[in-house]
Amino acid sequence: MNTQIKNLARVIEEQKQTFDYLKYTMLEGVSRKVDESHVKEIMDGMAMYGAEATSLIVIETTAFGNLQRILADGNHRSRSAKWLNLPLDIKVVKLTDDTQENVKRYIACLNNNLRRWTNKIYLDVFVAGGIREYVKFKEIMEETNLTITDLLFIYTGSGNTKEFQLGNLTFKDEKESDKLLDQVRRLLKHLPKHSFTRRGLWRVMKKAKTNYKELANAIINFSRNTENQFSADEKTFKSQLIEIYDNTFTK
Repeated sequence: MNTQIKNLARVIEEQKQTFDYLKYTMLEGVSRKVDESHVKEIMDGMAMYGAEATSLIVIETTAFGNLQRILADGNHRSRSAKWLNLPLDIKVVKLTDDTQENVKRYIACLNNNLRRWTNKIYLDVFVAGGIREYVKFKEIMEETNLTITDLLFIYTGSGNTKEFQLGNLTFKDEKESDKLLDQVRRLLKHLPKHSFTRRGLWRVMKKAKTNYKELANAIINFSRNTENQFSADEKTFKSQLIEIYDNTFTK
């Protein structure tokens, strides 16, 4: 794997076994909310093994006005240590490009491996940062019942969330994706409400390339025919969509 190291964040200070972490606050709207059950889990571990091997990451920034230090990673650990009156190690970092957007990206990146950070949290983080693609996703989600994964398929061609969670959401072809979205809105009320429905739809729509409206019309016509019925079985449902595609474009 060829990964380029950019070193966009550098450590400017290290503090050993200090209570200074009590001075640092989270960034409102970016850091995840405290889960008290998770705090309890960490407290149980600290009570047994101590906290000497536990460290926090604090980011020093002027991106939000005055010079300030923000707790970037370790909110639950700091809360647990506070309850147990334990000191912690701290690493203070500074970004080479200290902007509000980059600070939010950095905090999201640090939390990228945490199962408690949902895609919805990442969406809200980058919407707060004003990133256009994320703002568009949120607006569409508020208008429809589509999920983040649905929109990733429509606008990137894949449901992979890695780049989305890093703040690097990029639309493959926005105009064509907008056209696909229009047809998806038409189709949803004609398709069975199963979790697998949209997975099958994305696959067959991808085959249609830019002929979205023609395929959507064919699927709607199939659903309106009283002799037809979409299957509740995922495999059969996908086969039905493929058959509709074949009848529309290959015969």
